[in-house]
Amino acid sequence: MPNRTFDNQNDMMGLYRYIYEDENWIEFTDFVFTYYKDDPTAEIFDAWIFCLGNEDYESRCKFVAEFYEWEEKK
Repeated sequence: MPNRTFDNQNDMMGLYRYIYEDENWIEFTDFVFTYYKDDPTAEIFDAWIFCLGNEDYESRCKFVAEFYEWEEKK
Protein backbone atom coordinates (compact mmCIF):
# COMPACT_ATOMS: atom_id res chain seq x y z
CA MET A 1 0.00 0.00 0.00
CA PRO A 2 1.62 3.30 -1.01
CA ASN A 3 2.11 6.04 1.54
CA ARG A 4 -1.20 7.72 2.32
CA THR A 5 -2.60 9.94 5.02
CA PHE A 6 -5.48 7.51 5.77
CA ASP A 7 -7.73 10.34 6.86
CA ASN A 8 -10.05 10.65 3.88
CA GLN A 9 -12.62 8.67 1.94
CA ASN A 10 -10.31 7.92 -1.02
CA ASP A 11 -7.71 6.31 1.23
CA MET A 12 -10.37 4.33 3.05
CA MET A 13 -11.74 3.00 -0.23
CA GLY A 14 -8.18 2.21 -1.31
CA LEU A 15 -7.95 -0.02 1.75
CA TYR A 16 -11.24 -1.66 0.82
CA ARG A 17 -9.87 -2.46 -2.65
CA TYR A 18 -6.59 -3.66 -1.12
CA ILE A 19 -8.38 -6.17 1.11
CA TYR A 20 -10.51 -7.35 -1.80
CA GLU A 21 -7.62 -7.68 -4.26
CA ASP A 22 -5.45 -9.30 -1.58
CA GLU A 23 -8.26 -11.89 -1.23
CA ASN A 24 -8.34 -11.29 2.50
CA TRP A 25 -12.00 -10.44 2.89
CA ILE A 26 -12.94 -13.55 4.91
CA GLU A 27 -9.97 -13.07 7.21
CA PHE A 28 -10.83 -9.40 7.66
CA THR A 29 -14.46 -10.23 8.45
CA ASP A 30 -13.25 -12.76 11.03
CA PHE A 31 -10.94 -10.10 12.50
CA VAL A 32 -13.83 -7.64 12.76
CA PHE A 33 -16.05 -10.23 14.40
CA THR A 34 -13.32 -11.24 16.87
CA TYR A 35 -12.55 -7.62 17.71
CA TYR A 36 -16.22 -6.86 18.42
CA LYS A 37 -17.29 -10.33 19.58
CA ASP A 38 -19.36 -8.99 22.46
CA ASP A 39 -21.39 -6.69 20.21
CA PRO A 40 -24.51 -8.34 18.71
CA THR A 41 -24.17 -6.20 15.57
CA ALA A 42 -20.57 -7.29 14.87
CA GLU A 43 -21.51 -9.12 11.69
CA ILE A 44 -22.33 -5.82 9.96
CA PHE A 45 -19.23 -3.95 11.16
CA ASP A 46 -17.30 -4.55 7.95
CA ALA A 47 -20.06 -2.65 6.11
CA TRP A 48 -19.95 0.05 8.78
CA ILE A 49 -16.21 0.49 8.39
CA PHE A 50 -16.40 1.20 4.68
CA CYS A 51 -19.93 2.45 4.03
CA LEU A 52 -22.08 3.37 6.98
CA GLY A 53 -19.76 5.15 9.38
CA ASN A 54 -19.32 8.84 9.80
CA GLU A 55 -16.52 10.97 8.36
CA ASP A 56 -13.96 9.76 10.90
CA TYR A 57 -11.96 8.01 8.21
CA GLU A 58 -8.71 8.00 10.15
CA SER A 59 -9.91 5.70 12.95
CA ARG A 60 -11.46 3.27 10.49
CA CYS A 61 -8.33 3.26 8.32
CA LYS A 62 -6.24 2.58 11.42
CA PHE A 63 -8.49 -0.40 12.18
CA VAL A 64 -7.61 -1.91 8.78
CA ALA A 65 -3.93 -1.12 9.43
CA GLU A 66 -4.22 -3.02 12.71
CA PHE A 67 -5.60 -6.02 10.80
CA TYR A 68 -2.57 -5.96 8.48
CA GLU A 69 -0.21 -5.20 11.40
CA TRP A 70 1.14 -2.15 9.61
CA GLU A 71 3.24 0.25 11.64
CA GLU A 72 2.85 3.99 11.30
CA LYS A 73 6.01 5.65 10.03
CA LYS A 74 7.03 8.78 11.85
